Amino acid sequence: MSDIRYMKMKLHLIIITLFISILLGSCGSGGSAGIPGKPSDKRHRLLGMWEMEIDVMHQEIVIKKLNMKDYPISVWLPEPKFYYKDFDVDNYIIHMDAEIENLTHNTVWDPRLIVQTSETGNVLTNGDHLTGLFDLPGGEVFNPFMAYCKTLPNRVFEIGSRHMETLEIYLPGGLEITTLTFAVEASMEQNCVEPYKFTNFVEGELFPQKGSNGYYNIDVLDWQGDTKAVTLFIPQITGRAYVNFTPLISDTWALNLENYAPAPVGEYSAVIMASSEDSGGIVLAEIVTIHILPDIYPPNWVADEGLISISTGNGFVTLFWGMATDKESTQPIGYYVYVDTDDYPWDQEPYLRGWHDPFLLDGLENGVKYYFNVRCFDSADPPNVDDNTVVLS
Repeated sequence: MSDIRYMKMKLHLIIITLFISILLGSCGSGGSAGIPGKPSDKRHRLLGMWEMEIDVMHQEIVIKKLNMKDYPISVWLPEPKFYYKDFDVDNYIIHMDAEIENLTHNTVWDPRLIVQTSETGNVLTNGDHLTGLFDLPGGEVFNPFMAYCKTLPNRVFEIGSRHMETLEIYLPGGLEITTLTFAVEASMEQNCVEPYKFTNFVEGELFPQKGSNGYYNIDVLDWQGDTKAVTLFIPQITGRAYVNFTPLISDTWALNLENYAPAPVGEYSAVIMASSEDSGGIVLAEIVTIHILPDIYPPNWVADEGLISISTGNGFVTLFWGMATDKESTQPIGYYVYVDTDDYPWDQEPYLRGWHDPFLLDGLENGVKYYFNVRCFDSADPPNVDDNTVVLS
């Protein structure tokens, strides 16, 4: 992920903070479980918190253990090991391997290394998902984490085992020495209660017209199979704090997202949050990209294309045509009615009709041959007009 993606994440997480009280009324906040340490605290245990000092110039990573009074825990992992790999000077991203080892007397599940965001702007760019657990005061609502033991059944972190993952961390200070805080946490006695993975996000098509809607779905994996709520936060499009997915089949949740605001053409960062029956305020979160696409497609005729028939009278004609629809928008379709004394009528200024009812056009001269054409157009700006060449005279 480049610094562009980081900026999108940073901006959207700031926006989330403004709506945190609303989210508390639905599926919970960022998932802060306070200071887990007892079974009533949703199984999560903080296994260690450290400061990491990164010196890109000398390719050094120094770790300092934090014994913070606000985190009274009884079990600590040994200090994780970090191995410098390289630094992407174009995107300011450092690549390193991070190894954790379980030398405690407990087998744990779902181990995660959480990299805390701060005012310095650092962020883990290749994290699996986001969590609000063990957030630092002044940090973001959600922080990205790297999940370990992903290839093992039930993600079990057994006593005496060690595992390594590659971290890619954005360092806005470039070659300056950077200090960031990270934590390692896991679930005790059994897997975490909240969903543990988002996958297979399928994006629908949204267009800039108000009322345009697209079909989205995502798979939400939960160890207990009791996912309760899946929520999307993207007020720039929905016009409100959040909208809810509905269960479809198995682990798949679906949403018919409407561009209610309406949002113009562009790329938008949205946050998906998922909670389970017993997870309380602890949620799994993820940032996804929603695209508002330019509408370049004209409406489609439902049956017959363009003008169907004409009836004549004394100095007038009545024109009949069918109905058109536009899959990109629910807005009404308009119709241009062209008339000329040659068989190329669409080079004239058209009459505008908002419906496909018969249209009586008077003021015509008897004995003159007129040519007529009707084309449909949508509510895009500028409108998309169909190009049928059906001419009746």
